Amino acid sequence: MKSQLWYPTGEEDEARWFAGVLLNATTEVRKRTTLQYLDNLKEIATTTPKPPIGFKSSISAGHEAGQLSRPEPQEAARPPKEIEEFVMKVMADFQEKERPKRYVSTGFARTAHPYSAIPKDNPLRPGGEYLFWLKIGKLDPHSIERTPTALPEEGLPPEAKLAIVLFSYPDELELSEAGSLGEVTLHAKGAGTVTRHAYSFPDALKGQGEMEDCVCFPVRCPAKAGKFRLRCCIYHKEVLLQSREVTALVSNDQTSAADCLVSVLDYTINQTLDLRRLAVMSPHRLSILMNGGDGDNPTHQLRFRGQGEFTSGAVIAEAALETLTSTAREAMRLVCWGSRDEWDEHKVYKYENDTLTFETDIITLARAGFRLYSDLIDTLSGGEVSKREIKQLMRHPGLVQLACRRSPRELLPISMIYDHRLDTNLPSRICPAFTDSLLQNTDLAESPCFQGNCPSDGKLDVVCPSGFWGFRHEIGLPVSLTDKKEDESGDVAVTLGSTGGPGLSVAVCLDPQFVLRNTHEKNLRGLDPDLDYCNSRAGTLDMLRTTKSPVVYFYCHGGMQGNYPYIRVGELNEAGISADNLEAYQVNWVPPGPLVFINGCKTTALQPSCAFDFVRAFIQKSHATGVIGTEITIFEPLACAFAESFLRFFVVDNCQVGNSIRRARLSLLRARNPLGLVYIPFALASIQLRARG
Repeated sequence: MKSQLWYPTGEEDEARWFAGVLLNATTEVRKRTTLQYLDNLKEIATTTPKPPIGFKSSISAGHEAGQLSRPEPQEAARPPKEIEEFVMKVMADFQEKERPKRYVSTGFARTAHPYSAIPKDNPLRPGGEYLFWLKIGKLDPHSIERTPTALPEEGLPPEAKLAIVLFSYPDELELSEAGSLGEVTLHAKGAGTVTRHAYSFPDALKGQGEMEDCVCFPVRCPAKAGKFRLRCCIYHKEVLLQSREVTALVSNDQTSAADCLVSVLDYTINQTLDLRRLAVMSPHRLSILMNGGDGDNPTHQLRFRGQGEFTSGAVIAEAALETLTSTAREAMRLVCWGSRDEWDEHKVYKYENDTLTFETDIITLARAGFRLYSDLIDTLSGGEVSKREIKQLMRHPGLVQLACRRSPRELLPISMIYDHRLDTNLPSRICPAFTDSLLQNTDLAESPCFQGNCPSDGKLDVVCPSGFWGFRHEIGLPVSLTDKKEDESGDVAVTLGSTGGPGLSVAVCLDPQFVLRNTHEKNLRGLDPDLDYCNSRAGTLDMLRTTKSPVVYFYCHGGMQGNYPYIRVGELNEAGISADNLEAYQVNWVPPGPLVFINGCKTTALQPSCAFDFVRAFIQKSHATGVIGTEITIFEPLACAFAESFLRFFVVDNCQVGNSIRRARLSLLRARNPLGLVYIPFALASIQLRARG
C-alpha cells in the first residue's frame, strides 16, 4: 500500500512521528534523543499556552546527539506498535510530572468574614469565634502549614473519600460538637472537592469567594490569652493517613508576629495521598492515635476513629499509662518465665517442656488486659454511650491501627487489651466453648468465640482468649514517616513485590546455645528454597545493601552499647549491628523496602523501651515497609514456632501482615501457648505480598 504524506497534527500523531524517527537509531541514541525531545517540549510548554507539535530529528551517522528542529512535511510509514507505545508512555509520564501540584492548605478565617483568610502572623482574640479551614488543591498563600506538602496528580482510581476530623484538647480551642467532621473527595485530576460540610455558610454569603472550596469548622477561642491547640486528622477507610497539630496564639494584643498561627504535620503514613495506594488500602475497623504527654501536666490524648463514623477521644495521665503498660508487660513476663522482673540468665522458659500453667496464665493476662481496657475507655468523650459503641464496634474481627508517632511512651501494648467484662478480684475459669474448640482441633479464627459470638462474654467469672484484641483482631502499628526528606517517599507501602528472586533474606547468630537453629533453618528453606542466607556480620551488611527480598529475617541476639541497642549475628565475638550502621553502610532501599522481622532471643535490648529508635531507623532512614519485634524478651522455642508460622502465612499463603500475625498467635494458642501476644508489628496491618513472577 502506497504511503501517504503524514504530518503530525496532534499528540498521538506527534508520538507516532517521533517513534518513526527512532526506528533506525541505537538504544543509546533513542534514550538521549527522547530526553532532549522532552526538554524541548518542556521549554516550549513554559512559554506558550499550547506547545506547538511537530519536531524532527536530524539523526544520522554523524548526528547521534539528536538535534531537534521544526519538521518539513514528509512521507513516512507508521512505526511498529511497540515503539508507538514506548513514546506514548514517555510523553504521558512527562505530562504527568508537568501537571500542577496539589497541597493540603489550612488556616483560620473570621466567622463574620469567612471569605477573608487570617494571615498567619495575626493572633486570634480571646473568646473569639472563628472558622478553621482545610482545602486540597493549589497552595493557598494564606496557608499556615509549616511544611507545605505536595500531592501528586494520579490518573488511576476515579476518586478517594477523605474524612477530615478535628479533635480538641482540654481547655484549649473549643470545637462545635456538631461541626467536627467533614469530607473531601480526591479526584484523579484537579483539586479535592468538599462532599461533606462541617459548617453551613449563610445564604447571604454563599458564592462570594473561594472558601466554599474548603472544609470549614467552627472554633471558639478560650477567654484567656495564651497558645492553644486543636488536632486535625485525615482518614481514608478509617485508616489515619495524616495528623496535624494546629496552634494559635490568642491575645488581646493584635500586633503581628511570626508563627501566630501554625499547623505542623506530625504523623503521616501517606504524605502524598497517592490515589494508587489509597485505592487498594483495606478498610479498618478502628484507628487510634496517641499524643505524647508534655508540659507541666503530662497527659496522653487518645483519638479514636472507627467504622460507622465512631469518633471519640480519651485523656489519661502519663504516669497512669506507664503503670498500665508496665503491668501488662509484667503479666507477659510472669507467663513467660514465672517472674514479673526483667529477664536475666537465670530465668527459664515456662513453656519449654509443658503447658501445665496454660489456663492460669490466660487468666493472669486477662486481668491485666481488662484493667488496661477499663482505664483507657473510662475517660472516653461521650461517656457510657461511647463505651457501648466501642464495645459493639470491636465485637467482630477487623483491622486495627495504632498510630505510632515518635516515642516509645506511645507504644500501648494493644494486643493485650481484653474487653470482655471481668471481675479481676474473683476466681475465674476458662470459657467452655473455647475449651471445646481446642479439644475438637477446630480453626480458632473461624470458631464462634473468635468471630465475636462468645457465649461467655458478660460472665464476670469466665475468661475467654477471644476477649484479647490480639487474638480477635488484625493489628498494625505503622510508624510515622514525617521525618522523610523532601525527595524521599513519605508513603507507607500497601503491597510488597518480588522480582521472582528469594522471598526471604535470612541472617542468623551462630550462638551454640541456639540448639534449634539447624532445624529452624531447614524449616525456613522449606518455606523458601531460594532464600538468601548470611551467618556473619559482614555478609549481613552486604545483604542488607543489595537485597531485593520482600522480607528480611534476623534470628539473632541483641545487646546494648551504652544507650544504643544492637543486633548480633554471626559468631558471638563479632561486633553488633546498630541503627547508625544503616547509615554508615548505606542501607537505603528503594521504596517499598522489605518487611524486617527481628527475632531476638534472650535479650532485653530489643524491647520497645530500648529498640524503638532501631525500628524508626529501619523504617524512616532505610525505607523498610515495617518491622516486627517483641514486647518482652523471648526464648528460642517461642521464636522458632512463631516465626515459622507467621512466614508461612505471609510469604507462602500471601496473607496480610495483620492476618498473618493473628493466625500465628492462634496457632500457638491452639498448642496451649498464649505468648504470641508478645509480638508487635510496626506496620500497616493490611500490607501484603504481590504474587511473585
